[in-house]
Amino acid sequence: MTCKSLLTLRPHHVFWNARFLFDRLMGRKVILLLSSTGHGFDYLLPIYKELSTRHEIRAYWILANKSECQQDYRNRVGTAEMLAAVKQHKIPRSRVAQIGRFAIIGDFCITAHLGGEPFPINRKIPTAYVPHGVVNKVIEDLPDISLCRILFSPGPMYDEIASTFHTRGQALWDIWHIGYPKIDEVIAKSAARNSHRGKQTPTVLFAPTWNKHAALDVYGLAPVDALLEAGLNVIVKLHPISLGKHPVNRLDWKNELTKYQGNPRVTIVGSENANPWFLKADVMVSDVSGVAYEFLATD
Repeated sequence: MTCKSLLTLRPHHVFWNARFLFDRLMGRKVILLLSSTGHGFDYLLPIYKELSTRHEIRAYWILANKSECQQDYRNRVGTAEMLAAVKQHKIPRSRVAQIGRFAIIGDFCITAHLGGEPFPINRKIPTAYVPHGVVNKVIEDLPDISLCRILFSPGPMYDEIASTFHTRGQALWDIWHIGYPKIDEVIAKSAARNSHRGKQTPTVLFAPTWNKHAALDVYGLAPVDALLEAGLNVIVKLHPISLGKHPVNRLDWKNELTKYQGNPRVTIVGSENANPWFLKADVMVSDVSGVAYEFLATD
């Protein structure tokens, strides 16, 4: 952090850092949670809930600056998603600081979904990375990940991936094994899901990933039509990238899904978090998407 960085602070940056400082003076640890997308919010929410039970800790969500939102479409969309998620989960706005990278005071920082994240300008704040996905995922956003000192690893295979990355000279991490908190609530509620099996028409969750040559790109919505012809109920949960403007999308999938409007046996999911829909489905149809691993936790 340089004197030049300090000169760029605006009044609301100073206000929030003063709050962080006050918490520290009161003997609390200040934890900063960073994500530029609503999807990243899902990975951090269980951690926030746990931290919120600790009286000696104050956890804050750090969102992009308003100026950053005006200049960058991703920041604008991501911040809107985050604010909607904050409202949905009844997180006090007193715990949501829209200051982007201008966090100077803090004891620890946790980030999800690297690439465009508002890393604190005070690089002395230890930063941990929560990986996107489970063991099948590679480590993404390589230039930014070296800014993190700690890896929250979901398991041994991810350790191996991280070690390979380390040998390439890109980063030096402490690895903390925290499991995969994103699906804790799924595991906790899985008994309720299993109790309704066989009591009604089966429901299938169609959840393909967005990548080229994956199920949606190759087959489109044909699997949905086949499931409906078989007399099944279908939940369609496309990846957020599939529902947006992305070069890999050969069709406007959001528009394509309108053909199912009014069909009582089809539920179209617009939210990013797939967890609630795992609990409503008997079977999943997917591909290389990480949600396939997550769905297994409900069995």
